Amino acid sequence: MHEQHHFTVTHAAGELTSGVISIHQFEKALYQIPAAYEGTTTALEFIGCTSPIGTFVAVVDSAGAAITATPAHASWQPFNSSLFGLSHVKIVSNTAQAAARTIAISGYSPRG
Repeated sequence: MHEQHHFTVTHAAGELTSGVISIHQFEKALYQIPAAYEGTTTALEFIGCTSPIGTFVAVVDSAGAAITATPAHASWQPFNSSLFGLSHVKIVSNTAQAAARTIAISGYSPRG
């Protein structure tokens, strides 16, 4: 039996990175980029940290390439399984947001 969790995170106006997304509580999770999200002509990247207030750095694969995702406006997309080794991640766009954007997060965890 699994327990569903849903929450939102803000990507502030003028910023390249979203707010902190705590993925440590999930086995699997999805995110939804809003339709008006800027900077989606290239892949989104992810930065991560073991603490929500620590220093976030690039998440890369074993070859040193950034973990990326091709954005799809207003569609649910899964987080890359490589990210689940971290407690907290942020989504990085190549363009600052013109206005604050809300990213929806949905995931499940084992019921304890």
